[in-house]
Amino acid sequence: MNKAKTNALDALRALIAERQQYEQWISTLESKRDSTPAHVLEKVNADYESRLDRVVGEISGYAEELQLSITTLSSRLIEVAREEDTKRDTLQEAELRAAVGEYEPARWEELRLEGQREIDRIGGDRERLDNELAELRSIQTLSAVGSRPPVGNVASGAQRVDGKADREDPQVVGAIPDARASSADGESDEGDERVVDGDGNRNVTAAESEKAGIDAVAPERAPVAAAAPPVTASAASAAASEAASAEPPSRTRPSRTPPKGISSGKAARPADARADQSKTLKCPECGTPNHPTEWYCERCGGELATM
Repeated sequence: MNKAKTNALDALRALIAERQQYEQWISTLESKRDSTPAHVLEKVNADYESRLDRVVGEISGYAEELQLSITTLSSRLIEVAREEDTKRDTLQEAELRAAVGEYEPARWEELRLEGQREIDRIGGDRERLDNELAELRSIQTLSAVGSRPPVGNVASGAQRVDGKADREDPQVVGAIPDARASSADGESDEGDERVVDGDGNRNVTAAESEKAGIDAVAPERAPVAAAAPPVTASAASAAASEAASAEPPSRTRPSRTPPKGISSGKAARPADARADQSKTLKCPECGTPNHPTEWYCERCGGELATM
């Protein structure tokens, strides 16, 4: 490292130390708040803050030069490390040649001493560059640290943090019940499909529950409806009569009993009289021809008098 860079680093170190001193003074002012008038404390704090801002500005002026020095040292350190590896490989090669008999012991000793001196020299350079690079990076880290906030800002920030614990955002607080209400509504909607009446015959919707006066929030359940009274025989008979009267009249078939005073045609009529007559009367139910004097179909027994 040349003299100019050394002087720049020394100046940068001095600025960093000065900045740390101002930061310490500003931090100590907070402990004197209770015993010092506010306007005096603010005046001293403003003076230290002004000095600190000036030092931070001067340190920032070295940022570009500092980064360039770090980049240069990093590249140089890589080259030195490669050179050291090459010297070690050369020394191991000479040792191998001496082991197989190519080099005399005296020649090998000479090569070994020379190679070891080069390795030691390069190793010293590498260690020095490594230390310088670590120092520059440490200075860069220190110079990148910003200044502390003023005492007044620190106090007000603490008050804001403390006050935040005493009060909550009304919007956030209001959002919690709304979310819970939405969740409850969703559960109520799903429950409407599963609610049934006491007989288990149909589902009861939310609208029907409201009409029936069911309070979903109340812990008490609605009383179970009383069992219906037993149906008596007279009531059952009356219900059957009403059901029969409500049903449409069914078609009744006419009685097959012949009218009074009329006996069976087969017994009353002689065989010769029926033989003279042809079967011209067809049964309306099965279509079988019958004698016109017959009352009933001789095949199916259906009534022929209606014809």
